[in-house]
Amino acid sequence: FHRLLELPAGERAAALELACPEDAEMRRQVAAMLAADEGLGQGDAAEVAIVRTLERLEDLVEPGARRAAPDPEASGGLGGPRGPEPSELHFGPYRVLRTLGRGGMGTVYLAERADGQFRQRVAIKRIRAGLGDEHLSRRMRQERQILATLEHPGIARLIDGGVAADGHPYFVMEYVEGLPLDAYCDRRRLPVRARVELFLHVCAAVHHAHQNLILHRDLKPANVLVTDEGSPKLLDFGIAKLLDAESPVTRAETAVGLRLLTPQFASPEQVRGEVLGTASDVYSLGVVLHQLLTGELPAGSSDVEGEWRRAVDEIRVTRPSEVALREVEGQGPNATMDERAALRGERPERLARSLRGDLDTIVLTALRREPERRYASVEQLAEDLRRHLEQLPIRARPEGVGYRVGKFISRHRWLVATVSTLLVTLVAGIVATTWQARRADRALQEARRQQVRAEQALDLMLGIIAQANPTVAGGRELTVREVLDLYRKQMAGRFIDEPLDRAQLLDTLGRAYRSLGRLGEAEAALEEAVDLYRLSLEPGDPILGDGLEHLAELRYAQGRLEVAEALQTEALALRMRAFGELDVRVGESLNDLATLAGEQGDSALAIELFDRSFAALRASVGEQHPEFARALANRGVLAFQSGDPEQARRLLSEALGIRRQRLVDGDPATLSTATNLAAVLESMGRGDEAEVLMRESLRKQVDVLGEDHPLAIGSLNNLAALLARRGVADEAEKLYRLAVERHRAYAGPDYSAAVLSLRNLGDLLARQGRRPEAEANYREALERFRRIPSADRKVAATAVRLANLVATERPSEAEALYLEVLTMADVNDPSQGVDPVDLRFRLGRLTLAQERFAEAELWLGEGLELERERHGADSVEAAKIAVALARSLASRGLVDAAKQKLGEALPILRAAPGPEAPALLEARALARSISDADAQGSVGIKRAKPPVSPEVEPMARPAG
Repeated sequence: FHRLLELPAGERAAALELACPEDAEMRRQVAAMLAADEGLGQGDAAEVAIVRTLERLEDLVEPGARRAAPDPEASGGLGGPRGPEPSELHFGPYRVLRTLGRGGMGTVYLAERADGQFRQRVAIKRIRAGLGDEHLSRRMRQERQILATLEHPGIARLIDGGVAADGHPYFVMEYVEGLPLDAYCDRRRLPVRARVELFLHVCAAVHHAHQNLILHRDLKPANVLVTDEGSPKLLDFGIAKLLDAESPVTRAETAVGLRLLTPQFASPEQVRGEVLGTASDVYSLGVVLHQLLTGELPAGSSDVEGEWRRAVDEIRVTRPSEVALREVEGQGPNATMDERAALRGERPERLARSLRGDLDTIVLTALRREPERRYASVEQLAEDLRRHLEQLPIRARPEGVGYRVGKFISRHRWLVATVSTLLVTLVAGIVATTWQARRADRALQEARRQQVRAEQALDLMLGIIAQANPTVAGGRELTVREVLDLYRKQMAGRFIDEPLDRAQLLDTLGRAYRSLGRLGEAEAALEEAVDLYRLSLEPGDPILGDGLEHLAELRYAQGRLEVAEALQTEALALRMRAFGELDVRVGESLNDLATLAGEQGDSALAIELFDRSFAALRASVGEQHPEFARALANRGVLAFQSGDPEQARRLLSEALGIRRQRLVDGDPATLSTATNLAAVLESMGRGDEAEVLMRESLRKQVDVLGEDHPLAIGSLNNLAALLARRGVADEAEKLYRLAVERHRAYAGPDYSAAVLSLRNLGDLLARQGRRPEAEANYREALERFRRIPSADRKVAATAVRLANLVATERPSEAEALYLEVLTMADVNDPSQGVDPVDLRFRLGRLTLAQERFAEAELWLGEGLELERERHGADSVEAAKIAVALARSLASRGLVDAAKQKLGEALPILRAAPGPEAPALLEARALARSISDADAQGSVGIKRAKPPVSPEVEPMARPAG
């Protein structure tokens, strides 16, 4: 039954007939189970039916092994005949919640920790009753040992292990909530490129296992679960084998009777029971890749012993591109070639074309019968897939001249297309203008002017191509940056008499420079372009709106938010007049203005503008357009900054999914979205996923943009922040210092991002107790932020950090900094980077420590009122402020008022979780002091100065 579930629905009947041709009762029982399985989700009756049938089958296989049991419906639960209810099962400190599944070796349960230490959901695997002989028990113990050596974000982590009360081994693993690899790809209709990128993550996990001398030996889509965020997790090392020369794999251990492999995905040497190496897992990965690309298994789907042995030895593997164009027998979502292609977002002919060539070769190389002819390692397989995605020649095929030329054209399609289009346009223009010249003198003059323009454009392009010639460039390909520098030099003195032409060329050049992070060159080009647009265009021409938007994007990158807002507002007005509200260009402008509003702290206006942007984009280009994804991503960043990580995760995940399907691999916007999503995941406690996503994004940004690009440097800073929060302090410090160095090399020491990285490094040093170093960082960051226009929020947040650090030793300086911040920050908006309640609480404690009671009560009273407005009277923070206020009142002899405040605070603090215990102890000590003073008839209390905490609060927010 479990084996048949892995087949498409249309193939199960034939496979059932082959599996037990002599046993009609067995066929009837399994058919009933399959029918019940297809009804799951339609009611409990289907689940009851499948459990009952499974129990009857167990009686057939192991007569008398089970005791009689009451009817499942009468007993109020399912699965009762097998012993205790799942909710009654315990494994060590874990309590079972429900059964996740059963396989050939064991049962997998969803469980949670039940000892009250902390909350945690896990998956527990135990050998199924009746199969617990010493051999399999030993294999399970080995599995626990193997998993304990694997630490990789793409591999389900081992948490615990032991022996159950019935003597059967079990192990506790990370619970992964997701879909099998093939189902995830089909449900999301991922195109070929996205499937290959996802498969590369699986390769990385397997490669990690191989580096630890561990084979998986049961690689298949069902053993790879993909989370909603697109992170694959490799499961079930239950038949893995240490690559130990002293314990070779024997035929007995791979015997068919034990079913310790999945035949359709097993390598020929595994089927034959021979000694295995890493090439065996390479073969299985080849089968998985073949299925992901085509929807078909390379050697058929039967798992009858004779069938798959013959398939391995005799059947020729068909090229994936040929499979894409053939019909197969059976039913189900992958039955017809049209359905298979549709699941991959293509028509059959286009799907076959995308598989033909490199992917055919890569799959066939991985599936060669002889291990020595396959890829020698998973890393080699992955490397060829990466080279294919990057349009580079793969290693698995000879590099003929035609093949290399074709790859060059594929990689530089934009340049070849641009040159070809330009030449065709120029020739057509010259022919047309020459023909016009023969008609009249007036037309001849215009024709000559057009001919001069064409010759100038042709001369410009030919000059660039000549400089890009390998013989001129020293035998190497020029980088994009070098080509742009050539373009800029060639532009000097050209198109002076054609200002509109020159403006459009400079506009394009400036945008390209900005995307590379060369803001100085971009500024010169874009400013001149806008000036020329204003000079050459009629008033109200929407082309000016394009130039204004591009210059506004540059101003945003420079941190000049108010200038960017003015430019975007003018661009929006031009576009609204020309195109109306529901146009893609209007949607772009609204998106940019919404982002600027959010950056400047006006969340309400930002949300309104985002809503208008979504409406315009939805009506004009739809919800799968990259521009719609950009708006989703920016809205997700605002949600995160406003304290709603779940909404941020949903929006950023949706944006990332659109961009991965619609944009090329390595697109900067896609990588930026992935980095932001990683920051959100980390804030939600999903640090492993976040780190994998962030490291992968950083690697691609460096590969595509270079290590000195601002996006790559920003990702370096974000990765350092994530590692700092995860306690990996040494690497975090190293990355922060590298980010500061590269930011400064890119744009100078007063560059806002460089100063932010410097301040983040100060946060890390402060948490480590390295106060003098942290203080030096904060002081320098504060000084540099003061020089940057529109950086009041950053000045305020940095001043608070410095004040917190020096408050104990230099209270007067700290107080001056707090008071300065009060004049800058919005007292009612914590999203500005400074918490107004915390600021007043710290000022109150500071003045209270100096026995300036009236001032202390003023600050504490304001803070208490604000906190209760924001979070209600039962807020723990409000209780802490009330305790401090009570201390001040009691010190002045206002005992009744102090008792009232303590009476408000104590019940809240008693009910608060463990981390709030110090506040409760302080409140109780104060209550005892007041009681003692009452007993002695004293006025006021003897008071120890309240501590002033030098805490820092690093706010890790994703970049916009």
